Amino acid sequence: AAMDRTWGIDRLPTLADAPLAVRFRSQAERLDEAIRIGVPAAVSAQAEAMLRAWHALDANCKMMK
Repeated sequence: AAMDRTWGIDRLPTLADAPLAVRFRSQAERLDEAIRIGVPAAVSAQAEAMLRAWHALDANCKMMK
């Protein structure tokens, strides 16, 4: 929610460096796949990685300001 307030809803991936945005989308796909398969340990691991990905985007965009 804090990142949405700072950057706008769903805008952060569009503001980051292109290579980082590609890696972010790839991680989102891995999380989606883990959810689809339904293995709790995989979902947990990919959700944690997704959280790191959001923070990486946030840090990248703050550096670009």
